[in-house]
Amino acid sequence: MKRILLAEDRDDDVVLLKIALNGVGQPHVLDVATDGEEALTYLKRVLPTVLTKNSEAPDLVLLDIKMPKVDGLEVLQWIRQQPEFLDLPVLMFTSSDRKDDIAKAYSLGANSYVVKTGDLDELSRCLKILLDYWLEVHQRLPNQ
Repeated sequence: MKRILLAEDRDDDVVLLKIALNGVGQPHVLDVATDGEEALTYLKRVLPTVLTKNSEAPDLVLLDIKMPKVDGLEVLQWIRQQPEFLDLPVLMFTSSDRKDDIAKAYSLGANSYVVKTGDLDELSRCLKILLDYWLEVHQRLPNQ
């Protein structure tokens, strides 16, 4: 079963994303970090287990930008500095459509940038496409 890390600080967005993720038909385990610091703590904890059979490392990260304590761009930068997470798909999933945020995210190594919608049907459609690609079609490095 694939594991997704969702780093999102807004409770209503977490609930909406959970509903949408549960409706896409892609079996998964969802871990939620409510701020960037919590996401980093989680990732640092699982980092040594990335290549082990029962690793709790995520197969995909959905990362908000504007979060308290540590923002999503700092989390992304940390992820890309870890050789163990070299091919970990990180999707910026944020309400910001600012060109400078988009450019910064891609320059730091984001695999995709998606502006969140509050519409459940549109969100579900988008997540189905993303999960099908990143968890089923996309090939990671061997031993991952």
